[in-house]
Amino acid sequence: MSTRRKLALASMAGASLAAGAWLGLQEFGFDAKDKPDAKNASSSPQKTEQSPEKSLFQLVFEQPNSDPLAFKNLLGKPLLLNFWATWCPPCIAELPLIERFYIENKAKKWQVVGLAVDQMAAVQNFLRHTPLTFPMGLAGAAGIALSRGLGNVAGGLPYTVVFAADGSVAKRHMGVLTPEHLNSFAAMQI
Repeated sequence: MSTRRKLALASMAGASLAAGAWLGLQEFGFDAKDKPDAKNASSSPQKTEQSPEKSLFQLVFEQPNSDPLAFKNLLGKPLLLNFWATWCPPCIAELPLIERFYIENKAKKWQVVGLAVDQMAAVQNFLRHTPLTFPMGLAGAAGIALSRGLGNVAGGLPYTVVFAADGSVAKRHMGVLTPEHLNSFAAMQI
């Protein structure tokens, strides 16, 4: 492949990533216009910026069965949140481990949610062939911006965030989960 073609592809990829991040920030309320303006601070009340963690628990995602998944209903118990996609082989590889974690720990008050950085049809098709019992929300491309707001600096997948019962972040993990990771999460007193 020629250098010119590589540069063109890299530019297109960068533009797509930037557009997706901007749309995600707009959709999930992380908009710069919500920040206090220093020159207007004395004449108007300041809005208090809300952390991405707090904002997450105000969001509602569509599930593959079209039911809403309201994150506010997930407060009060520990939560393992996994960002994944059907086009991500490492994500697919870890889903059976996450399913087992969910089955083994739901009686211990653990919750598990998958947020698919994907399209509805792809997720529905995947779940027909690989049924999972833990709740699944559809974040679409905006899920990358949301995961970045939750500490995923690289914007890669899979990405997992463990929340304490009060909604605070207890642990973040970039990359494929192992049984050891999941065992250490289960042992956390959160």
